[in-house]
Amino acid sequence: MAQKFKELTQEERVMMMDKFNNGTDAEKMEASTMLLESLDSYIYYMIHKHFAGYLGMIEDLAQSGRLAILEHAKDYNPEYKMTTFFSFHIQNALQDVVNKENGESHYYAESKNIIMKTIRELGMNPDNIDEQSLALHLNMTTGRIHSILEKTIRKKKIELITLRNTV
Repeated sequence: MAQKFKELTQEERVMMMDKFNNGTDAEKMEASTMLLESLDSYIYYMIHKHFAGYLGMIEDLAQSGRLAILEHAKDYNPEYKMTTFFSFHIQNALQDVVNKENGESHYYAESKNIIMKTIRELGMNPDNIDEQSLALHLNMTTGRIHSILEKTIRKKKIELITLRNTV
């Protein structure tokens, strides 16, 4: 099912951003509200699409997305659709919240995502990952690869086995 977002027309976006950047305090508040309301369903769409495992903290994630919008609104060019410009900033804000929840740094989480994506792309068997090949392919040290795999894939596998044995 396609998700519908309240996308403003270019004329509405230009007016909104003119108020946001040059208006009175009341006009700036109105423009901010308009901006947030038009992107709110998009924030929730991104949460459900990319962070479904974290729906228990959906309001924290949504608030983080809203703050990212307000933080980057001054740089928005209304000639482009809002979702095109803001998706990157919303995604990063949501990922930062999830990283903090998991106790991961941004660098670690990014490295983990790159490794996991490459494992899928190369069709590697998660039970038998060639760390040296992966390290060469990604230009990372085998130590870094090993450390991340120990903390993610192998840890999750142990949790799944334990869960299966307790059911």
